[in-house]
Amino acid sequence: ELSTAYRERGEMTDEEVMTDEPLDAVETADPVEEGVEEGEESWNGTWRTKLFSCFIGCTEHNCAPFWMGFCCTSIMYSQVMTRMKLDFVGDPGFPEEVKNTFLYIAVLTLVGWAFPIFWLCVIVFTIFLGTRLRNYMRQKYHIPTGQCGVMEDCMCSTFCGCCSAIQMARHTHDEHTYPGELFKANGLPLNAPELDVENLYHAD
Repeated sequence: ELSTAYRERGEMTDEEVMTDEPLDAVETADPVEEGVEEGEESWNGTWRTKLFSCFIGCTEHNCAPFWMGFCCTSIMYSQVMTRMKLDFVGDPGFPEEVKNTFLYIAVLTLVGWAFPIFWLCVIVFTIFLGTRLRNYMRQKYHIPTGQCGVMEDCMCSTFCGCCSAIQMARHTHDEHTYPGELFKANGLPLNAPELDVENLYHAD
């Protein structure tokens, strides 16, 4: 009856009458970002860690990302590519292709180590992978380029490949909750959630 009286006096619209929430709450409610559930922090638009924060967070219990990034950069790329559902050349792949990403890149890396004649090929291929992966992640997470502009991905992969690999590995999952695993295809423990690449947010 009270709602009817307000409507007749023109002080409330039908839409306002239908809600049980105060008008102030309806008008000032914060929009919920698509794909981010309540209580989760969205990292779209920024990297979780800085490029040169490689040593931060490296403890005796969780040095896997650090050592993998510095000693086996291409293999760390393959782990992050597996999380991002990319094939071994950095293209979005079908599940049967993605599951071989780690294996193919690991074999190519080991061949390069075993035969010095292939070292240059492995170095160039690693820079290629790092550039494509970093560019793909920036697009998915809506991260803008820095001072190097369109050349940022290539520059980071060429001159700071180790740090770039560690930064990307730390970006997808919280390393304190899901510490790195050296010999896993995705570099994560079994309880780590799988990324929804089509609707990305941080798996905290």
